[in-house]
Amino acid sequence: MITLVNCVAPHTGEDPGIPPPGLLSLAASVRRAGFQVRVVDLPSASPAGLPAPEEFPRWLGEATRVVGFSSMSNMLPYALEAARFLKAASPQTTIIFGGCGAQAAVKDLLEQFPFVDFAFQGEADFTFPEFLRRRAEPECWPRIGGLAYRTNGRLHINPPPQRISDLDVLPQPAYDFVDVAVYHNNVGLLTARGCPFSCTYCEGSALRRKPACHSIDRVFAEIQFLQTRYSLSRIGLVDDTFTALRDRAARFCHHYLAGGWDFRWGALARVDGMDEPLMRLLAQARCQSVYFGVESGSDKTLRAVRKGITRRQICEVVPRAKEHFPEVVASFMWGFPFEEPEDLEETLLLIAYLRSFDVKVQLHLWSPMPRSPLFQRYRTQLVYDPGVQSNIVLGDVARYQSLISSNPTIFAPFFHVPHPAFAQKKRMIESVGFAG
Repeated sequence: MITLVNCVAPHTGEDPGIPPPGLLSLAASVRRAGFQVRVVDLPSASPAGLPAPEEFPRWLGEATRVVGFSSMSNMLPYALEAARFLKAASPQTTIIFGGCGAQAAVKDLLEQFPFVDFAFQGEADFTFPEFLRRRAEPECWPRIGGLAYRTNGRLHINPPPQRISDLDVLPQPAYDFVDVAVYHNNVGLLTARGCPFSCTYCEGSALRRKPACHSIDRVFAEIQFLQTRYSLSRIGLVDDTFTALRDRAARFCHHYLAGGWDFRWGALARVDGMDEPLMRLLAQARCQSVYFGVESGSDKTLRAVRKGITRRQICEVVPRAKEHFPEVVASFMWGFPFEEPEDLEETLLLIAYLRSFDVKVQLHLWSPMPRSPLFQRYRTQLVYDPGVQSNIVLGDVARYQSLISSNPTIFAPFFHVPHPAFAQKKRMIESVGFAG
């Protein structure tokens, strides 16, 4: 039996989150390869809260021969502590790390944490099942793309596997492994992988990957399955580039309208990928919400992070979207080391402007991501201060402070770059009702 653990904290408040599309796709590939697999989805298996790391082995139940942890950066401290206790309780269990957080620092993970046996980089849909077949054959490990491992005390990191260009070759995500009801019947579909843009705060910028897509027919076949199997209240298209691939977004809408479909959905968007005709078409196909990552109201800052959009575009597109969609969300960042108070003031003024159109606004402290160009630029200046945390990281990190502070590359999102105006900017955002 192979156990895959989705290390995501249970959601609180109105947002229930979504089942993990990437991990469920991986689980489906492992099952198709002939292995018994289960998914331990922390939000659905433990909705009341995370089990303490020392309780994790007992909570997990009988340890299986392989346990894979999938974690984003903000949950890595918990995942590593849980894995440490699991290894102590069950030394024969092979522990593997993957997911966005682990991929960014596989070298450091294996160097710093001996209880982690293997780690994976890149798409593991084919390489992980291949590793499971060859787990007892170390001579085969060098041929498995993206695998990081130790032999004879030496660390080896294989080149990432060749990207999957046609996502239709993959099985449908294994939704039966999670309790969809825990997510209030919200489901997120990942219909494309990859992002061609070059935003310097994003890890994807280091990869600059041409999107690979599912066919529109395959996407709607999956939606048909979900509608038949579950009483869905909403479907979210969680591709980074859904509206950026304008022709594909239009094909999705035309397929929806031609097929007489009846479901509500939302999508991520870029302001430079939206125009009036596309917004009308999306709304006609019952798109209910769009989420814009706009990041700043300062053109200087937007240029510095290579966002590729302008304040004027934001002011034109986002309010207009509110005319077409019941829910429009605009997400901003603050705390870039090169951002002056005047730049943040422009951001706060833009936030006030968008709120006047009933646009929902999010504001996050910039969080260094290990593979991003901004992390590389400022990596020697990172400071860990538990009182200065991005609101995308764990809420209570008291027990992990020593672990985090000693590993800045692995836990970079918990760090920040101090600069003279930081305290002033923190007061500015708090004065308008955002948490510092």
